[in-house]
Amino acid sequence: MHKTLIISILFVFVMVTNDIAAQRPRISQRPQMTSMTISSDHQAFWLFLDDVLQNEKSVMSIKVEAIPEGEHYLRVEIDDIDHHTVGQTVRLQRSNNSYWVDNQRHLYGISLGHGVPRPEAVVYYASVQQNVPGYHGYAPGQYGNYPPQQPYPTPQPNQTVTVIEDAAMPDPDFQQALMLIKSESFETTKLNTAKQVLANNLLNVSQIEQICRAFDYENSKLDFAKSAYNHCVEKEKYYLLNNVFEFESSKRALNDFLKDQQ
Repeated sequence: MHKTLIISILFVFVMVTNDIAAQRPRISQRPQMTSMTISSDHQAFWLFLDDVLQNEKSVMSIKVEAIPEGEHYLRVEIDDIDHHTVGQTVRLQRSNNSYWVDNQRHLYGISLGHGVPRPEAVVYYASVQQNVPGYHGYAPGQYGNYPPQQPYPTPQPNQTVTVIEDAAMPDPDFQQALMLIKSESFETTKLNTAKQVLANNLLNVSQIEQICRAFDYENSKLDFAKSAYNHCVEKEKYYLLNNVFEFESSKRALNDFLKDQQ
């Protein structure tokens, strides 16, 4: 009698344990998390992933963190009068999840591109499917800025990371940004990429000079030199940028600009 009772108890215990184990998701079945960047050199935009808005204000470049790997529907709405929209299904993997919003004769498209060294915004993936393994429940548009000390930090919930006010961009990060600027084929794209670097970084005079020398035309050098002034940690040395110009008219234009800033 006792032997039969013990066997029955063991049978019930095994059945309950197996049922619990079957209901528990295996770690290997949980989707891996990844990130993606998308940028534009012509117009700010709103980003939708799986028809869910990711950013609360329009941006020129954005990085989305903690996205489950796999297929997602990527849609971009341009911040213009007509609100042009373009979308396509993309497969996000562990790397190379970088996209570019193209504009050819007012026809928009999405293509593979390079990641920007300092996206204008960093947000967590917002999803309506809150039961997806790995979903953190973050609201769309939670922003953070990359600090200059580390190029790709992992943001924490409800944390806003700010740039140190008096620190110029570290050289390894700057060289990565400079290489990206130089790799662009078109002058306007170079200039827009350089201005994106300014968005969340401070530079010293030497770094500004190196970027100016990456441009082919005097007006681009002058445009960037003026744009970079308020992001420079060595304003007292700004006159040294005269060395990047070939024409006296450009030097005078910069000097006049500096006088207006005093």
